[in-house]
Amino acid sequence: MTRSRTAIVLTALLLALAAAASWWGWLGWDTSYQTDPRTGVMSGPYEAWQVIGCVLTLLGAGVLGATFVHPRALALMPWGFTIAWSITSSRDDETGLWLVGAFMVLIGMSLGCLVVGLAGRGLGRLLSRGRTRLRVP
Repeated sequence: MTRSRTAIVLTALLLALAAAASWWGWLGWDTSYQTDPRTGVMSGPYEAWQVIGCVLTLLGAGVLGATFVHPRALALMPWGFTIAWSITSSRDDETGLWLVGAFMVLIGMSLGCLVVGLAGRGLGRLLSRGRTRLRVP
């Protein structure tokens, strides 16, 4: 394995752990639903700030990995997030539908990582082109 492949694999593992930590840190601990006292409508278990924080954390980690290492480094992020999500969801589910949810989370995360990886690749090329121009007199 070359150094470049080693860096990609190590970054992929770190990003998978970061994705799982993002789930646990932002969303995994909150299992309570809220009821609006005026309308009686239930919502939750997550608040908007939690979801936004989780998305921004995943986005930031993904952009950094794709830009400075390689877009393939994002390959395990969906798995890290989905496994963490599945651990939480499978505990309380009596219907078995958590597996359907896990599949949907995996697909959504994979598509998101594809978009972020492509954007990071473009940003990495743009940054490297800028560095090259600075070196040439």
